[in-house]
Amino acid sequence: MLLSKGPKFAPSGKFNQKVLSRISMGFVSLAATLRTRAASRSQNGITWDTLPPIPFPPAHFFLHPKSDKTDQQVAAAFNIFMKKINEQKCLHIADNMSKKMWSALKELGQNKDINITVSDKGGEFVITTNAFYRESTILHLTDTSVYTKITKTEYNEEVKKFYGGIESVLKSWNKKTADRLTDCHPSKNTLYILYKTHKFEERGEKATPSNTKVRPIISGVGGPTDRPSWVVCTIISQFLQFVGCHLQNTNEILKSLNDIRGKKIKTEIFYESFDVESLYTNIDNEAAYEVVITKLKQHYAQIKWYGVSFRDIKSLLKTCLNFNAFVFNEQHYVQKRGLAMGSRLAPVLAILYMDKLESPSKSLPTLVFKRYIDDFIVVAESKEVLDSVFKLLNAQTPNIRLTRETPSNGWLPFLNMEITVEKGIFATRWYRKKANKNLLLPIDSHHPTKQKRNIYDVTKSTAMSMSSITHRDYSMELAESLLRKNGYNSRPKCPRFTFSEKKQVSNSNGKLFTDLPILPIPFVSDWTTNTVRNTLAQVGIKAMIIELKSPNLRDRLMKSRRFDNKCQRRQCRVCPFIGNGGCGKKGVIYRIDCDCGDFYIGETGRPLAERFNEHSRAAEKPGTPSYKTTIWSKHSFEKHQGSPLSLKLSILETERNTTRRRILEGIYIKTVDPTLNTKEELSDMVADLGFGITLTRKL
Repeated sequence: MLLSKGPKFAPSGKFNQKVLSRISMGFVSLAATLRTRAASRSQNGITWDTLPPIPFPPAHFFLHPKSDKTDQQVAAAFNIFMKKINEQKCLHIADNMSKKMWSALKELGQNKDINITVSDKGGEFVITTNAFYRESTILHLTDTSVYTKITKTEYNEEVKKFYGGIESVLKSWNKKTADRLTDCHPSKNTLYILYKTHKFEERGEKATPSNTKVRPIISGVGGPTDRPSWVVCTIISQFLQFVGCHLQNTNEILKSLNDIRGKKIKTEIFYESFDVESLYTNIDNEAAYEVVITKLKQHYAQIKWYGVSFRDIKSLLKTCLNFNAFVFNEQHYVQKRGLAMGSRLAPVLAILYMDKLESPSKSLPTLVFKRYIDDFIVVAESKEVLDSVFKLLNAQTPNIRLTRETPSNGWLPFLNMEITVEKGIFATRWYRKKANKNLLLPIDSHHPTKQKRNIYDVTKSTAMSMSSITHRDYSMELAESLLRKNGYNSRPKCPRFTFSEKKQVSNSNGKLFTDLPILPIPFVSDWTTNTVRNTLAQVGIKAMIIELKSPNLRDRLMKSRRFDNKCQRRQCRVCPFIGNGGCGKKGVIYRIDCDCGDFYIGETGRPLAERFNEHSRAAEKPGTPSYKTTIWSKHSFEKHQGSPLSLKLSILETERNTTRRRILEGIYIKTVDPTLNTKEELSDMVADLGFGITLTRKL
């Protein structure tokens, strides 16, 4: 019952002290942003980096001096919000799960013998034993034409070689940008698999690793190439506009099919779709690199370079392509050929690489020749032309092989539509693959009502736009059936509130502001979000409220690093307190307790073990001259006659965003008043803004 809700379903939460701390963090974050903007306006000539908004947190956080006007506005807004919260008779959030479902969620989360993933096409949960999952993955990795084993030392050498390859690039950038685009403590790229349940030969007890199909994904999130590859993608993704047959969206194929109406077709129309088998794995990386270099030279003056030089892009691209190392089950591997599924570069490079291979086919007399990554749609006036296109595409390189699909009962599936010809004119209707389990965001999921309304509207508008007039009834019936299956019996209604969100984020002409400061808050309820919005309007602050999503079932149950998140340290100081592998956690707010009852609160963006080891060394050897200025040395001599200290560690929060983490640390310091913390600028800011986050009554 629980898993049938689907991976996107989010259980309801509670409005407690932790949630309120997060809301407070949002207000302090807004105040810090407004201070930064005020300081920037007062410094003529100071501009932000030329790159687009960087999706990685800054390495450091700098708090600008007070801005009385904006600080007072934010403080007033927060106080109004708190007053409204305390005036509410009931802040209880309706529970969207039964006790039995909560019990099942807890049991699944604590079960160390099973592995939970989602299927490749269907989107439903797949449960296997850890042994079955491990054996399935290792069996896939036995393909020596693609993978080879390496040692841990060799992996570290690959990482060292990678950073050596981009060192000169980073030196040519300003330090602020270079620090933000370099992760000094990268995670290891790790492999996980998705089961192709639509291709299973057997299920249940009859299923074995050898008769189940899988799709390998190499997760590079937080890995060495994650940030540098973003820079490369930002530049080279602009070339997609010059790839004539590339489909940006399905509306383009509709336009191409409609354009055929204006042509005088005297013969029968033939149409098929081609699919490239295992495209990413079979790409020639060196050839893909040369394609990009050619595009860079050809369109040098037609793209934005964002201050990055031609030499830098070449170096970054080459270095990122050469790093193909990853880990699974504590064994290190290298992917010998092709691009890794999961790589940030893979989709863009695949499109550009195929553009070169398909060039000879474009000379053939086709009516439509379009492609979305590895899916082709080809329309011609003869079967012979289709055969020639298919043969020519297959002849370009030994590793690239295509399969073809012909219409069934006159209908040809392509992406999210089906295509047919009626009286010489193309007709279309909306299409859902049979493998797709049609799991949208359930109506009872703990998400904003406007998001659910969006899903309702987009589902219907997509079905409508993908359909010819004669087939709209079919498509709309399919859409309504899909919506009903997910609990959408009617269009969700958003409650009305005092101030319009549109007026808050629009100018007098009705155009949306694109550079508004952000106020991030956890989603609690529509009432809570709109109360925040109303309080901002009352004090005259224009800001974009971002509702941080609640953890869904996928977040709670899926672990891509289940077999690799293990402690590799000898006599680890951290893992005995927070579990095996916890020493590698990054972006945490932690609490350290001394046996005497005094305690300290801190934060770190580095692996927790590195920071706690610094504390521990000072606590164990308080008399060492280099530790004399540390809090633990001072505490030892003030209360323990200079004796070594025994420390205990616990994690309070996890937050990878540097600014939010520093602010949360300040809020915790202000709230619990740790005995060992010295004066903190952010806790002072929290106090200056008048943020008393202790509630006047129990929630």
